[in-house]
Amino acid sequence: INAEYGGLVDEIVLVDTGSTDSTREIAKRFGAKVVNYDMKGQPIQSFGEVRNRAFVNATCAYCLWLDGPDRFAGDKERLRSGLSTRVWDSVTFPIQYGTTWMRERIVRREFARFLYRIHEVLDLDGLIGFETRDYMVNRVWSPKVGREESLIRNIRLLRLSLEEDVNKTDEARPRWIFYLARDLEQAGNRSESLFWYRIRRDLTTGYDEERYKAADAIAIILKEEGNYTGAIHEAFEAIKINDMRREPFYIIGDSYYWQGRYDVAIGWFVHALTFPKRASGLWQWDDVFEWMTEYMIAECYVKKNDKVTALAWLNKIPTLNALSESARTPVTQLLNSLQDLQDQHTLTHTHTDIL
Repeated sequence: INAEYGGLVDEIVLVDTGSTDSTREIAKRFGAKVVNYDMKGQPIQSFGEVRNRAFVNATCAYCLWLDGPDRFAGDKERLRSGLSTRVWDSVTFPIQYGTTWMRERIVRREFARFLYRIHEVLDLDGLIGFETRDYMVNRVWSPKVGREESLIRNIRLLRLSLEEDVNKTDEARPRWIFYLARDLEQAGNRSESLFWYRIRRDLTTGYDEERYKAADAIAIILKEEGNYTGAIHEAFEAIKINDMRREPFYIIGDSYYWQGRYDVAIGWFVHALTFPKRASGLWQWDDVFEWMTEYMIAECYVKKNDKVTALAWLNKIPTLNALSESARTPVTQLLNSLQDLQDQHTLTHTHTDIL
């Protein structure tokens, strides 16, 4: 932490919620202020409360809040100078984790207060904020580490949050519903996940991006379960919310592919290609942009026994050499089989010319 944030921060406050290793001793050795948060043998009840404990124990004019895997990038001296000469109450800059999101990461200490048990947010109403892309927080941890335990914990806290919102009026309610649906899906409970995704899709309050993602997630689940008609219907629901996104058009094409309607599928896949990848701040299905759309068009032409056109579409994949191993394997296998056929085709024509 000292190596990462030296020159930027004057003190480090670490809230320990019950570590069983040498975390506390190591932190103290490097000069951090370690605050004990007694869980009394119970699982965590509120991330917002834990973060607020750190703010209460801080002494500097501004607080920069971070999670363990976060890494700061940018000109530290310039940021410090800006904070000392401006009247900002908060500073917002990007966090990179899968996609890029703008988050308030620095706040004046007297205004530092988090709301909510989980997916907590700073209470910044009426404050003077500054947004910049000169700085970045990169999140580097693997989501597979402790993922099952995290999902169980998050689902519990999200259910608690929804139960406490008796009048169903909290502005965070749509977000809790979306994340509950997402975490239930990732935990393997698709049935209840669909229930909550549908509730979130039909709510017109909150972020439209969550509504869009809910409809898109329903379409993906239904497609994977073989309900292609339902998947197509839900993809159109996603298009109603945002008609400038590639993913639902891809899902429609994929659903027609699995029904054996290859010409119709090709039409939807080609239409999907007209939508470029968005810059940041939005959920995006990266594989659909990097290789899957062209790959599925090629598969359609293979089914139509037009291997020359299939090969041409595979060669249009923009990032073939940069694909992950899991993506590169099916693409390479199909590419090799089509190239072998092309070589045989060329050889046959050469023999015919000689004759």
